[in-house]
Amino acid sequence: MEVAEAGAETPKAEKKPAKKAAKKESPAKKETPAETAAKAAAKEAAKATEKKGDDLTKIKGIGKAYQQKLNDEGIYTYEDVANMSEEQIAMMEEKYSFKGDFKESVADAKNILNSKEA
Repeated sequence: MEVAEAGAETPKAEKKPAKKAAKKESPAKKETPAETAAKAAAKEAAKATEKKGDDLTKIKGIGKAYQQKLNDEGIYTYEDVANMSEEQIAMMEEKYSFKGDFKESVADAKNILNSKEA
């Protein structure tokens, strides 16, 4: 009888660690769909900027945060900035509270673009 009892305890002991392991894995997998989508969007934006964009932070008045805002609006290159219309400039200044005169940044983008072509 003792052998049967020992054999009965062994399967229970094996099952318990498996349940604990499953519980340990659960917290790492608890990522909401919104978080997953946000991470995917960030990766896509980074790839898009690397592939078809210029480093807009080289333009006077534009830092990393404002570069991201420009990218969000579909502006990735010096040429995109240099060719912005008055309406686009006004929209960027109002929508993102640009500090300073964004027209100066557009002019600087034109200078950078001209120096690249020369």
